[in-house]
Amino acid sequence: MGARLLQVGALGVLFLWSATAVDGGQSSEARPSLHIPRIEKAPSLEDFASMEPSTPLARSMARVEGFRQWRPRDGQPASQRTEAYLGYDDSNL
Repeated sequence: MGARLLQVGALGVLFLWSATAVDGGQSSEARPSLHIPRIEKAPSLEDFASMEPSTPLARSMARVEGFRQWRPRDGQPASQRTEAYLGYDDSNL
């Protein structure tokens, strides 16, 4: 689960970065932004017991939701509830 959580988080960050890179950040519309907080250590599986943030460390991370799917219909809301929790320390995202 930890590796999957990291993969989802990294994909979310790449998506946000690529959306800004496409138009060079010059859009007149307000772009969504995300603040990724610094955390004191890498999270563990225990921080997300029962698939929810269950420790102060996990609750301090940025929650990302509202993902869009690519297949079967590009741009439609994700067919499954999807959340990612992001944070970083000296060695981890």
